[in-house]
Amino acid sequence: MPIELRLHYPAHSAANGSARRRWSNAAQGWDILNYGQRKKSQLTDLSLVMQNSWGEVFCKRYRGGVAFTQAMKALFADGGNRIDLDMPPEVLGPNDRVLPIVRKRITEIINKAIEVFNAEDRIVRIFAYEVSGQFQVLSRDHNGARMSSARSLRGVIRRCGQLSRH
Repeated sequence: MPIELRLHYPAHSAANGSARRRWSNAAQGWDILNYGQRKKSQLTDLSLVMQNSWGEVFCKRYRGGVAFTQAMKALFADGGNRIDLDMPPEVLGPNDRVLPIVRKRITEIINKAIEVFNAEDRIVRIFAYEVSGQFQVLSRDHNGARMSSARSLRGVIRRCGQLSRH
């Protein structure tokens, strides 16, 4: 079942010098999901395109600073069962110089989530990533897979402790 994640991020034309300088930080640890001192996600417009086993195509659009978090929740709402491991999600976006960096970051998060949700061993698995300064925690234990959020790294550690006690 093919899945595409279409990204729409701020325009940065040659006429906009400040945007060019801002995006040139991409090679220096820049993160599209936590940009600047306020850690704002630059992915504010995202479309999730999915095709079911009958060939029907569905598109859901997410907007705002929580667009990526909402798309991930939709993708993994069923514990990741809708994702075909032979055809992992494709990340598409504007064809510009930052697309490879953005694609790599988003693909890494999705692949790690797939790994956590599709684990078949009895080991508790946890993966956390940060979007707009808030952590998203993906976990799988003997009770199943779930997503939750934490406002700080301390909250992530607390969540890990709760899972290890069950």
